[in-house]
Amino acid sequence: MNASHVQVLLPLKLGWIPLYRSSRPLDRGRIVEVAFSGRRYSGVVWKTGCTPDIPEKRIVDIIRTREDLPIIGEQELRLWKFISSYYLCTPGEVFKAAYPSLRIQGENACAARAARLRDKVSRLEAQLQGRHCERVEQRLRKELEGVRAELSGIEGRPSSSPSGKASAGETLTREIPAAEIPAGKAPAPKPLLVKGSGRLARYRELIAEALGRDMQVLVLAPEISFCERTADSLEESFGHCLYRVNADRSPSQRQRVSQLLRSGAKAVVVGTRSAVFLPFSKLGLVIIDEEQDSSYKQDEPAPRYNARDTGIYLASLHGAAAVLGSAFPSLESELNCRSGKYLVERTGHSPAAAAYIDIIAERRKNGMQGPVSRKLAAEIRSAGCKALLIRGWEDKAALETQVRGLFPGQEVIICSLPELKREGPRGAGLIAVLQIEAFCQGDDFRGDEKAMQLAAMLGSLAPRVIIQTSTISRFVPGRSADALLEERREFSYPPYTRLVEVRRYGDRSVQQRFFLPKDAAQTERKLEIAASVPEDCYADVDPL
Repeated sequence: MNASHVQVLLPLKLGWIPLYRSSRPLDRGRIVEVAFSGRRYSGVVWKTGCTPDIPEKRIVDIIRTREDLPIIGEQELRLWKFISSYYLCTPGEVFKAAYPSLRIQGENACAARAARLRDKVSRLEAQLQGRHCERVEQRLRKELEGVRAELSGIEGRPSSSPSGKASAGETLTREIPAAEIPAGKAPAPKPLLVKGSGRLARYRELIAEALGRDMQVLVLAPEISFCERTADSLEESFGHCLYRVNADRSPSQRQRVSQLLRSGAKAVVVGTRSAVFLPFSKLGLVIIDEEQDSSYKQDEPAPRYNARDTGIYLASLHGAAAVLGSAFPSLESELNCRSGKYLVERTGHSPAAAAYIDIIAERRKNGMQGPVSRKLAAEIRSAGCKALLIRGWEDKAALETQVRGLFPGQEVIICSLPELKREGPRGAGLIAVLQIEAFCQGDDFRGDEKAMQLAAMLGSLAPRVIIQTSTISRFVPGRSADALLEERREFSYPPYTRLVEVRRYGDRSVQQRFFLPKDAAQTERKLEIAASVPEDCYADVDPL
């Protein structure tokens, strides 16, 4: 039999994709086991029909073809290629992020379990061929029905299969053949940006519409806390097909969701950024809530991708609708709306406008009582409601002592910003930030944007928001998204250019910054930057 040569993608940072020999033809996306540098790895067939450019004796054989594991779909592989190319990392690093070792182990465990169940089905079917009393026959048929149901859940096929076995050459989970994806497939619709407080109700309408077409839905949230709260809000409407995917969920839970998605069953997946790597087979809608949140950007390790932009690309791969939501969108999304690339829709009401207290001015007139200004203390007392203080740099124990003295008999909760995101406002009628600069660096050109986004986010959580700041000029009247965009355009900052930073491994300190024009030469210029990066540094595209 003539040998074929294939490139096998390994979960390693390699500047090339190794070539291997197979005794028979293999499909792109098939998982195989190979040896590399003295170790055994699970890899993915990346390219088939390769012509070797090295001596045949240097090419080693594939150790094992994993016919028992599902093929990785074409859309998944194309997504990996996009992330690798755009974010200047290797395809192997993307593969490792998409299929970490625990997920591969889960696939192996699932395949082993399916094999045991198929054996059990065969034994039960053989027993039923014999003669039994009615009671024994009923027991065997009931047991067979239960085993078939469990097997169908693993394989993603209807439990009415006559034998419970996969036919020759049939993969365990359904993959969409190329013939089902017409060459002239209609492009995905323009992304829609939903602004305002009524986004959740709009999301429900869009999700119900997608499920009505038997499609799958991905809802992205920036952090686990947002993910859980969003899922809780959607549970009543879509609990029968709603699944949560984040770091708090076990690998086995993620594995079950993956099997379901490969089967083509309709589902609503609410997840954090890594959910973009799930094997969707009938994706019809991608929702990215709080799209401006910097938590969508992966910092360490590679791939350093932005799940917001990756989610939009994922939607385009499937011809699905993409919806972004925010009370104060990123300037990138605002510019895309103004240029006609995105559609925009306002729903509900705008977030409560924040009031600002100038810390510098208060200090001049002796108006600061530690981190709490006299003006803020008076506002909290007169509000007569539960208040929530967001601390940044302040010592929690010292602040608690001061708050007890300032507000005796009044419920004033002290929390950090991550705690607020995780637990919500807890019924507070007033939210106050002790110093917003703790969350928005003054020397970052995105600082003003982040400060205004934080104010808008807080305004969507409580009817009153008060922010203490040492840079009151950030919040003068008329300082809107339009004003910020004009400043960015004047200085050629993103979103009018593309930012690539060269950072040092470990401390992530910025060594160089490149603001690249958005023109035809941008990709070539990015590759030149990547080639010039020192060994102790890396390139970070679109850092936040």
